[in-house]
This record gives sequence, C-alpha cells and structure tokens, in this order.
Amino acid sequence: MTTDGYRDESRDNDMVGGFTESFAHTLIQGPVDGVRDIVNTCANHSVIPKIQLVKPPEKHEVGTNAWQAQRVGQVAGLLSIFYVIGSLISRRRIF
Repeated sequence: MTTDGYRDESRDNDMVGGFTESFAHTLIQGPVDGVRDIVNTCANHSVIPKIQLVKPPEKHEVGTNAWQAQRVGQVAGLLSIFYVIGSLISRRRIF
C-alpha cells in the first residue's frame, strides 16, 4: 500500500516480473548455457557461440519482495528442469 491507501501496482509487477523472468531464465537459458560450456570445454575452444534465448532478470536489492520473487522463480525453474529430466529418464520405451 502507498501512503494514500492505494495499492502499489508497480511493486506487484516487479514481483510477478521477477518470478517469471527468473523462472524462464533458469528453465530455458540455464540448460542452454550448460551444454554450451560443456561442449566448449571438451573441445578446448569456442565451438558453440553464446546464444541468448531469454534475457537475464534485472538485479534487485537483497531482501526486497522482488528479490524474493526472483529466488522463488529460480527454485521453481530448477525443480521444473528436474521434473522434465526425471520424466524423460523414467519413461519406458519399447525399442
């Protein structure tokens, strides 16, 4: 709430935006960067260039609501990665 009693929607947008940007960056950009780093390290030179599919979320001051929303978004993105990988590994296939 602001001092005049109205809801501060810019703060709400920071929280929702922080969550969704962190979630998307962790779920999509994290694995892309990981594969790129592994391939470039094994090849001992830059084989795959930096590809930015999702821009990194902007930094917020530690302890603010937007910062906490970013942390929750990162955790949710990481758990989603584990769920997808676990589903792919445990899927029974008939070969």
